[in-house]
Amino acid sequence: MDNKSLLKIWNLNKCGGVMGIFNCQGTGSWPGLEILRSSTGALTRLSKEESLDITLKVLHCDVFTESPIKVNNQIIQFAPIGLTNMYNSGGAVEAVESSSSSGSKIHIRGRGGGDFGAYSNLKPKSCSINSEDLKFQFREKDNIFGIAIPAKSSSWDMTICY
Repeated sequence: MDNKSLLKIWNLNKCGGVMGIFNCQGTGSWPGLEILRSSTGALTRLSKEESLDITLKVLHCDVFTESPIKVNNQIIQFAPIGLTNMYNSGGAVEAVESSSSSGSKIHIRGRGGGDFGAYSNLKPKSCSINSEDLKFQFREKDNIFGIAIPAKSSSWDMTICY
């Protein structure tokens, strides 16, 4: 950060233009993060030093959801993406906590139904939503955890056990 540069986004109209200016100084950074690209559903893991090359066709756009990878109980690396079928996937995640009283657990409080996704370096043993055990998917090639949250769920509590 140079403490003086601003992020500028601009576009021209037929008879004028529009510009958005953002002061992003001091926004911080994460040691590692998981990024979901909405247009393709691709998940990418980046370290603090890495960047992501993005190309868009003329008049196209894309939305990216990012979630920090946090280490829980010195073993589990976890990053909740949220409801992957939504543009603002992370907006469904309201809180994330971990506990190790009887094994390692991740607790997530959220809202809305749909396809929930997260990065996890380890395959969970079980997952429950509102105290009901549900089946989940885990893709070992890229460590993606997924579970369908019932559409009728306006709010939910998820517990992932390792």
